[in-house]
Amino acid sequence: MNEEGNNFSFNNGKEERILVCITAQENSKRLISRAADIAEVCGGELHIIHVQNKDRVFGKESDMELLQKLFVYGSEKGGMVHFCCYENIDECIGRLTKDMGITKIMFGQPSEGVILSKKMVLEKLNQILKYVPKSVEIIAVPRQDGIDDIRIKRN
Repeated sequence: MNEEGNNFSFNNGKEERILVCITAQENSKRLISRAADIAEVCGGELHIIHVQNKDRVFGKESDMELLQKLFVYGSEKGGMVHFCCYENIDECIGRLTKDMGITKIMFGQPSEGVILSKKMVLEKLNQILKYVPKSVEIIAVPRQDGIDDIRIKRN
């Protein structure tokens, strides 16, 4: 424990808070595991979010069952689970990032079958980045094991 009485390490005077963004896909379990590992290493909080477009609140039953399993898994890994319905998914993630003082956001790379460069990741995340403070580190996790995460610091 540090002098402030909590279990978190500090980076530039801020608690590390990791937000992992998941979808109703089996690969999200791997994302949660990676985020939990990072949270453990840096002594930070783990937050797991799924944002459902408000027009699709009542999606496929199989998606809801998978999300429920992912939320249970995330909770078992020590994460705080956030489920939101919002018209603009990117804005929702940005608001939560600001409100919770998130320091790192993790996304899974798209399933295009290619390894993306930092520039390509930035281009793909361009819409969400306008809502996220520049001080937040972005971590893009490849779909294949054995390939390094892409880490982007913008400040």
